[in-house]
Amino acid sequence: LVNELINSRANVLLVGDSGAGKSTVLRAAIRKIKNRGNKQKLDFSFWNMLPDRITSSAKYLGDWQETCEILIEELSVENGILWVENIMQLISSGGESSESSVAAFFLPFMQQRKLQIIGEVTVRELDKMRQLLPGFVQSFKILHINDLEENQVHKILANFAGHCSTRLGVEMDQDALNLSFRLLKRYIPYEQFPGKGIKFLSKCVNEVLHDKEKVVGTQVVIKQFIDQTGLPPLFLQDE
Repeated sequence: LVNELINSRANVLLVGDSGAGKSTVLRAAIRKIKNRGNKQKLDFSFWNMLPDRITSSAKYLGDWQETCEILIEELSVENGILWVENIMQLISSGGESSESSVAAFFLPFMQQRKLQIIGEVTVRELDKMRQLLPGFVQSFKILHINDLEENQVHKILANFAGHCSTRLGVEMDQDALNLSFRLLKRYIPYEQFPGKGIKFLSKCVNEVLHDKEKVVGTQVVIKQFIDQTGLPPLFLQDE
């Protein structure tokens, strides 16, 4: 990803299921580029943006197009890379159809390498984008985020537990981590690790902090899981 952004100066789409770690990979790449830039005196900047910010202030015909032109010019001056959140909205923002959308306006600038964009989508969103504006998708380098192996997930959850211990003073015992993994894998299969694991454990930590406790144990995990899913305790006894 870093090579595609810096050396190839490609437009990049990260593709993976919800919770697969697309945002984590993207943020890690941006940090790495910024650190490398500081050491090697590389002049890169990242501009984070939601698509509706482009069109929200438009009152008259041509307003949002002018906003896009100003944005592209400023990015060029700053050697900037546009990081678009919810990038699929670019196709539905602007005109009345995908052919008159913000994405369609950006497309020739991307093809001429006057605009560099990064973003993330699910597989379903990617398929929808291909149907609506295939040329826009073709201008991107597609990088797939594969599902992690179980040992990799456990390592990430353990690292998160270490972070909570160091930064927040909240400990997570190993039984609680293992139970969280089993429950999430069994009852919430439609989301992917590590995202769903980090999200769930964050809520467990917040509950412990709210109660002015210091440890996330198995009982905290079970209570939080019941609160989130509505499953009766009987279903979780075998876990």
